[in-house]
Formats: sequence, C-alpha cells, structure tokens
Amino acid sequence: MNTANSIVWLHLSDLHLCEQKTGWDCHRVLEPLLKDLKEMEGDHGLRPDLIFFTGDAAFGNLPQSSLAQQYGEVADFLDSVRQAFSVEVPKQNVFLVPGNHDVDRKKATRQLTAWLRDKTRTADEITTLIQAGDEDWKNYAARLCTYGEFLETHGYGHLLEDRERLIYAAIREVNGVKLGIAGLNSAWSCGEDQEQGKVWLGGDWQSGTVTRKLKQEAADIRVALTHHPLNWFVEQEGKSLRTRFMHSQDFHVLLHGHEHEDWVYPSDDGPLRIAAAACYERSGEKNGYNFVRLDVDAGLAEVWLREYRDTGWIPRIVPNKKTDHDGCWSLANLNWLKALQAKRKGIQPPQADDSEPAGLDTGEFGGEIRALIAGLLQHPAMEPLRKALSPQGAAEAATVLVPSGSGFDPGASVLAFHKASLDGFKHWATHSSPLLPKALELAEQVFGLLLLLAVSEDWIARQGDSVGDSSMVNIVAIPKVREEASVELVLARLGKRGGKWFLDPQDPHRLNILAGTGVMLGAEDGFGAPAKEAVRKSLWQRLYPGSDPYKTENWQIKLKRDLVRQADVYQRTYFVAVPASPEGNTPYDAGLLAELRRELPIGTFEIGSDGDEVLMVPEPEMISDISAFHRLLDDYRSHKP
Repeated sequence: MNTANSIVWLHLSDLHLCEQKTGWDCHRVLEPLLKDLKEMEGDHGLRPDLIFFTGDAAFGNLPQSSLAQQYGEVADFLDSVRQAFSVEVPKQNVFLVPGNHDVDRKKATRQLTAWLRDKTRTADEITTLIQAGDEDWKNYAARLCTYGEFLETHGYGHLLEDRERLIYAAIREVNGVKLGIAGLNSAWSCGEDQEQGKVWLGGDWQSGTVTRKLKQEAADIRVALTHHPLNWFVEQEGKSLRTRFMHSQDFHVLLHGHEHEDWVYPSDDGPLRIAAAACYERSGEKNGYNFVRLDVDAGLAEVWLREYRDTGWIPRIVPNKKTDHDGCWSLANLNWLKALQAKRKGIQPPQADDSEPAGLDTGEFGGEIRALIAGLLQHPAMEPLRKALSPQGAAEAATVLVPSGSGFDPGASVLAFHKASLDGFKHWATHSSPLLPKALELAEQVFGLLLLLAVSEDWIARQGDSVGDSSMVNIVAIPKVREEASVELVLARLGKRGGKWFLDPQDPHRLNILAGTGVMLGAEDGFGAPAKEAVRKSLWQRLYPGSDPYKTENWQIKLKRDLVRQADVYQRTYFVAVPASPEGNTPYDAGLLAELRRELPIGTFEIGSDGDEVLMVPEPEMISDISAFHRLLDDYRSHKP
C-alpha cells in the first residue's frame, strides 16, 4: 500500500477514443479497466498520486466525428479514471502529452510536410523554428490547436504554460520528494502515415528548456513524457537524442507509448525507460497499462504490468523471473534512486570517478575487437580512413572507435567510422588509386566487427555460453526483435565473426543477411512447434541457395553430412532462431527441438518479446546505420562516389 516513503503513478497511453468509430467495442476493454484500477488499489495498495498519459487520446480526423467531439469523450474517460480510486486524483496531478492521432491532419499541408522531409534539413534549423515561435512555427502548431483547446476547456490549463509549443515543466511534491514532470511535444511534425524515421522533436531545445526549469526548482526525480520512442525520430537528431535521453543526467525516468508494446528498460546508470501498451487498441488486440511505485527510502522501484484478455484485465507475466505472478517487475539497482535514498537518510553517496568518460563499458571482448580493428587499419589501403580517425596511428584510431573503460557508444562508433570511410574512399577515388577495392574490403570487415559491440556484453556473458554449447538444446529469449539485424548480430557474436549483410538489388534500402552461420524461421512459419522438415529445408536453402531439396536424392542424409563437415572442418555452427508466441511463453515442443539437436549439429534460440535486451542501441537506428554504410560501399564499387 502507499506509505510515507512511496510515490505511485498510473501510466496510460494510446486510447484512440471515438464513440462513433469504436464505441461498440471499446466498452469491452475500458469498463473492465476502471474496475481493474479499483482492484489494484484494494489488492496492492496502488492508489496513484499522479496520472501520466503519453499521447493518442483521440482517434483522429473522421467525417462522422470531429476531434472536438472525441476530446469530450476523452475528458469523460479521464474523469472516470481519476475517480476510480478511494481518493480522487486531482486534475492538477494529471499530465498528458499529444500523440500523432491528436493531430488535426487538415492543418498538416503538403508544403509544411515537404519542408520537414527535406533531407538537407538540420537540427539547428528546427531549433531556430521552435525557439522563434513566429508565424512559421504557428503554421506547424496549428495542427494541435484542437488538442490545446481540449486542455483549456476541460480543466488541464496547467499543461498550457507554453501554449504555442505545448511543452511544460511542473513540480509536484509527494511525501517530501520533489517530482519534476517534463512534457515534450513529439507530435508537432506529424501529419501522415508511415512516419518512422521522419518525426522531428527539436529535442535539444525542448529538453534543454524543460530540464533547466526542473533543475532550477531542485527536482529530486525528473520524469519525461513523450509519445514517440527514440527510434521514430529523424536521423539528423537521432544521435543527440540518444545521448541526451539515455546517457545524460537530464531525466531519471522516460515514459512513452506509440508502438503499443509494453516493456521495461532498466539501466543502472541511465534513466529508467518504460514503454506503455495501448490502453485501448481493439478488444481482440493487445491492450495494456502500468503502475509505477517508487519506495524512496528502500531504494526500490516497482513496475506493475497489466494486460487485457477476453476474461478481463490480468497481470502481464514476463518469463525469466522478470516479474512475479502479480506482474510486478522490481528494480533495486537504479543509481539515481539509490542517491535519493542516501540523501534522505543523510548519507553522502560515493562520488563518481571523473577520470573515466560516461558511457558503456566495452569489457574484455571490446579489447579483442579493438586489437583486430587496429590490425586491419595498419594496411596501406586504410591510411586515409586511419588518418581521418586519428593522425597518431592504427592503435589510436582503433581506440577512437572502441574506447577503453566506460566511454563506449556503439551508435557513435558506427557513425564515426562511416564518416571516416567517406573521407577515405573519396581520397582513393579522387586519386584513381588501385587501393580503393582493398579499402572497401577492409572497411567492410572493420564495420562488421564494430557492429558486434552493439550486442549487450551482459547478455552474452549471461546467455552466450549456453547458446553456443552444442551439447544441449538452448532456448534463449531475445526481446523486441522485429528485424533481422539482431539475429545476425547475435549469430555473429556466437560465431566470433563480423556481422555481414548485403543490399537487396530490388530495393537498395533493404538489407538481407549474407549467407552465414544462421537460419531464421520467420513469422510466416507460425508460432507453433517448428516441424523438423521445415527446419531441415531452411538449413538446406541456406547451404544451397536456390536449390530444391526435393530434387536431390536422400537430401536429408546429405544435409546432415554437410552440416557435420561445416562444424568439423570450418568450426561453423548453424543456429535456428525460433519465433516466440505473442504471450512470450515457449510455443514449441522442446522435445522436438532436442530430437533435432541430436540429429543435426545445430543450435537454437528463441526470438520473442520477453527476456533481456540484446542490442545496446535501438534496432531501427542500427538498421539505418548499416544501410547507409552499405549504400556507400555499393556506390564506390559502382564508381558512383
């Protein structure tokens, strides 16, 4: 229950409310939701001090229902939520940010969109636009006028301290703790479908403005609310946003929605990031919400995950002991919470060692990669790239890419090498040097090695040995895997080789895995037990691209013989990545996999939505970085610098 040392908030997102569109269905989810809120207070003492809503309150433009009508329904829903508890949550303690569905698309003209989508647009130009707040900005801000009117009309004026930009910084004191709430507007540049990688935040200005206010007010805990996760923003500000939100001390907690996927991303040194599912997507879709309870004096954070099923709202159980049977994910190692705990007890927390730069620790594996990269950079063909990184020599250039200690940022290293490659390739192309082909070859090897460091060292340390052990069936949960990048990187780490891709000739923006050591059974193979025949066929097609196994006599015997030869002669293990069920439970017959492993020298692991995070950087950003580098390689190989 709530105590004198706890702070509780309720996190909702993605309501998409519209009586005319979904009224016939939404009551199946939202009426039980109100009942569930009451039961969570009664059963677990979760009575919120604050309510956070991270965007997409309304459904959006519809002929039969105006945005203003939808916001009236949203206001009624929020009132019902506030009043669901034994002590009503005051409107002053309800905080919302806009989402892309809250935008009036009629105001998002083609001319305005075209200016934003211009690839030459810079983050500085966006900062100037937002900061000036002149007529140009007002043209963009107009698409959220109805949202602003909703806040004003229905008693949420405390969120309108900057009416033109719809950002805010507020302080609420709960049980002696100053909680700073920063509302960021990630929806102002939205106005069409398929906007991943196209959304502008203007994050340097927005974040800097609200953070300064919260620090001036001496907020003990700073919570940022935004609708979009970091992987939805444009490449031009992606790196700075990753640094600002994930590796700085601007915020202690980052809450968002948009992707309708609930997950907890704990970080000992960085902010706690919590993604909320949609509290209403459709009764047959995935719906969810969460409570957070901070026990400051105990230095403990709890995230209570809830999900909707046909029978009502139930705990969201995450395997691998992430949550207990009540859906509670406990976090006891958040440094910012420990520091606040020490402050309240009058204990001086240990001072950070300023001799080491902030960032991730590359560990022993990073040292091995650094040495391999230094060896590749010594080749004469790499001289222009090496000098672009450091004039001091190969070892120093490799240290720039893979710093020792805790200064490692995988995304920054990949981008730094990409930039050096631009200079190096241009040099050899300009001088018509015969060394250009060798430079391209070696650069691809370096890039493949760098990518391996994007896989969490902690995950490899905990799980890698068991996955690589060919003496047993191995099932390892890999979270949030939507692309093939994670699969290839994990396989490359396990096989101790560089990550390999090639561009699809039909679509130069799409990556495919180069024939290597992995086979992935895609979602089209279903979530049930993979038939042995399907696994064998996938392996065959990886070994013999374009060949039909059924046209080869005794093909299964030949497959086994060649797999054994691959393992014995080339020390190459093939892994089958099996998709997990939406529930995150083991969806296949472990006995069947055990039988497969006895028959064939292969490894297996599960790709699902539950478990430990694998990538140190968001996968869409990694996909973008890989694509950009390989387009560069292809351009110079085709003599199109």
